[in-house]
Order: sequence, then C-alpha cells, then structure tokens
Amino acid sequence: MICEKGQVECISTEEYFYLTENFQVVDAKSANKLVRYLVYDKRKKLMDTARMVMNEELTTRERNIAIDYWQNKISIGDITEKYNISIVNKKIMGPNPLKLEEELMKDNCIKKGAIVMDLGSGQGITSVFLAKEYGFQIYATDLWSEAQENQKFFAEMGLTDREIIAVKADATNLTYEHEFFDAVVSTDSYNYFGRDAHYLDEKLLPFVMAGGYVYIVVLGMQKDCH
Repeated sequence: MICEKGQVECISTEEYFYLTENFQVVDAKSANKLVRYLVYDKRKKLMDTARMVMNEELTTRERNIAIDYWQNKISIGDITEKYNISIVNKKIMGPNPLKLEEELMKDNCIKKGAIVMDLGSGQGITSVFLAKEYGFQIYATDLWSEAQENQKFFAEMGLTDREIIAVKADATNLTYEHEFFDAVVSTDSYNYFGRDAHYLDEKLLPFVMAGGYVYIVVLGMQKDCH
C-alpha cells in the first residue's frame, strides 16, 4: 500500500538503495528524505512517491523508526516481507537469496505440489521459501551443509518431511532416479558447479522429467567493479 501523507512509515532497505541509486543521491541528508512511505506493494508508483518525498525532511523520530524497520524486516515484495531478517541472516551463505528467489519465481510455471529439487540449497532458507510460498515438495540438495541440521531447521519452520527433505549430495554426482523431478530451482549457487559446458545436459537434465523446468538465478553486477 501507499501510506497516506503524514503517517510515519518507511520503505524497505532494498527499495531505499534502489531509489538512492536511481536518483543518484550522494549525500546522506538528501538520501534521508526518501524514507517516508511504505511502497513495497505498488512498485510502479515507487518513482512518483520518491519524487513526492524528496522535498520533505525527516524528523529524528521518523529516522529512528526507519532504522528500526530495516533492522527487523526484509522487504523486497509481498512474499519476502513475511520473513524476519534475523532468521535469514543466520542461514544465508551469500547475498540475500530470498530477494533473488522471489524475483526468479515470479509468474513461474511450476504447479503446486510438484516435486522440486532446490539445488545448492545451502542451509535451507530458500527451500523453506519454496515449500511454504509455492507448495512444492522440496528436496533440499546441498554439499556444504549438513542434512540433519537442515531437517531440524525445516521442522522448526513448521515443515514436515513430506513437504521438504534435506539431502547432502554433490551437484556434479547426483544419484536421484532419472526424470524424478518436475523442476529444479537453483538460487545463487549454479556458478559453483554448473560451469562445465556439459553439466546441464549430462548431469542435471537427466533428473528432470520431459516438459519439466529449470529455474536458475545468479547474482550479477550492473557495472564492472574493476
């Protein structure tokens, strides 16, 4: 929603940086003027809202509320808004994977109840996201984390082993039955194991049924940092 003028709310951290980048605001005083409205629900109005608030100064109280909001919530969309940043921070192994995954799965074609491999699932936060938000039956597959610990985390998140199963496995040497999965989702991990020219055709697609889907997202840069 777009909050009414005068209400003390703020935008999310991600939207804050998005606005400051796109408006090329370089000083903190000007950047602070952006934080006045909660606009995550109607992104098409984001720029218009920013133009409205650029002319308004933040009070100390409003700034404190904004800081408290950033420290306690992650918000890049209606879905990711549900997840507390303290839980996410404990489980991530790189950039915010929920942000990447929500953008990746927007308008996806995988049916609810589908059997899906979360390939390179890390400590399981993306697997929880896929199971809870899309209703997939997830096989959380990762080499660098312990399956027992991940399964305990899934239970703490209210998921049963019928909804999500943790599997410790090497992505280059998978042992699932051929054509077992309706889809594979890989969030910010494919670049570690999928760089071989033959990996997709020979080591991954055999496990996806005909007509299935593979969704891959890897973090990139808008500008060369070198």
